[in-house]
Amino acid sequence: MTNKTSKIGQDLLVNILSTLPPKSLIRFKCVAKWWHALINDPRFVDKHLSHSLLDDQSTRVLLKRMLVPPTEDPNGDKIQSVFSVLTFDNFIVDDDDDGVHKCSTLSGIEDINIPLSMSLEIGDDRSFHVIGHCDGIICLARPNSTKVLLWNPAIQEFRVLPLETYIPDWFDEASRRDPHPWWLGMPYMPLTSRFNDVLGLGYDPKSKDYKVVKIGFSGSELHGDTKHLIIHPPKVVVYTLGADSWREIKPCSLETETTFLWPETFQVYFKGMCYWIGSEQQKEFVHSYDAAYQEEEKIRRVIVLFDMSCEVFHDILLPHEMLEFNDFRGVGLDIRLKVWNESIALFRLNIYTFEDGDALTFEMWLMDDDSGGGGTNEGSVWTKHFASKIPTFSMSPVHLRNTLAMWKSDEVLLLTDNGCIVCYNIRTKNLKNLPIQTAVRIIPCFPPPPSYFPLCKANHSPLVYVKSIVSVMEGNKKYKST
Repeated sequence: MTNKTSKIGQDLLVNILSTLPPKSLIRFKCVAKWWHALINDPRFVDKHLSHSLLDDQSTRVLLKRMLVPPTEDPNGDKIQSVFSVLTFDNFIVDDDDDGVHKCSTLSGIEDINIPLSMSLEIGDDRSFHVIGHCDGIICLARPNSTKVLLWNPAIQEFRVLPLETYIPDWFDEASRRDPHPWWLGMPYMPLTSRFNDVLGLGYDPKSKDYKVVKIGFSGSELHGDTKHLIIHPPKVVVYTLGADSWREIKPCSLETETTFLWPETFQVYFKGMCYWIGSEQQKEFVHSYDAAYQEEEKIRRVIVLFDMSCEVFHDILLPHEMLEFNDFRGVGLDIRLKVWNESIALFRLNIYTFEDGDALTFEMWLMDDDSGGGGTNEGSVWTKHFASKIPTFSMSPVHLRNTLAMWKSDEVLLLTDNGCIVCYNIRTKNLKNLPIQTAVRIIPCFPPPPSYFPLCKANHSPLVYVKSIVSVMEGNKKYKST
């Protein structure tokens, strides 16, 4: 009887502990050896994570924002970056005008301290980009660099990934110093960032391990003595956290008979799949000039997926309405993939193209995957969920810049071009300003929009975030239920 009572008490304690924030659990590790072993147990880690993922009462958004001292120039060198977690309380409202809808209110803002040892590793943290998030783990990387980090800010753990040597390092230190780098004689080098190394972070439910996938440009050559240009297939490597090592995989699923699929901007991880917005590129050209010209022209845009378990790529066509306006990298149009109510949502925000007076067009599609998660063109269908006009006078004298985040409520975070963050309800169409701001820099572009717009470094980093105690240390595995 005593053992049974003791077992009930232990189960009750485990249930209570699994609802506590990571900061409290880290302190409780010092209480007793049994508590330390329990909190480190992969099954408890998974139980705690499941509770966090199923929490409908609150939502957290992590973003990297830029702070400027009051006396400094926003375009100066003394801008500081800080990682902040915004906490929103979710609730349901039932009123006569708008019916039943889900709302959120900002309940807290927490700035995260970066460990000193991590600061020494990353150096100038302003240049580090937030790549993605999975189960409380954040992937950080420096552009044009091989340095990649995994970081769990809730438990202050980080890991610098080992150097991978499979993909050519086009921007190594030697090339930066050399006025005639080794790749200068290559017949074709990309004009845009499409061929820069692309990263993605996700979880493999079969091996129960976390992975980072990296895709990179591998070079080009001329066929014989002709000017016929051949672009080499992209190289793909996968890092596994449990093994703490990289390995190369075949890129055949990125190829068709005449083209390559090129992931460009990592968007989100969802149910075993990593999602990028990308494009399709020809393999061969009559002349290298043709490759450069086509790169500047409208290339067919696709959504590229990577199956973290099977380690193969798939592609999804854009919604039919977007195929006519395929060049969404230009000024004035922002497109993002987000997870909303357990579905992949595609957002399109027309920033400078006013179709109805002084209003911005804001649209959202949901992906219905009839193939059961396969993510192929044949099995995936887009359904338009809503289209709305957002009056610009609501934010006068500023305009919306891009979509930041959305979660299980009917609210979406949007960024204005002066660095303010606003919350827009897709049901009630109400806008509200949030008491948080990030510094911006004025960067001219060509062709210029109606006015120069500030480019905020938060535009790629905000993401829906869960606090977890998942470790990023070597040999970590999870017993995630299926």
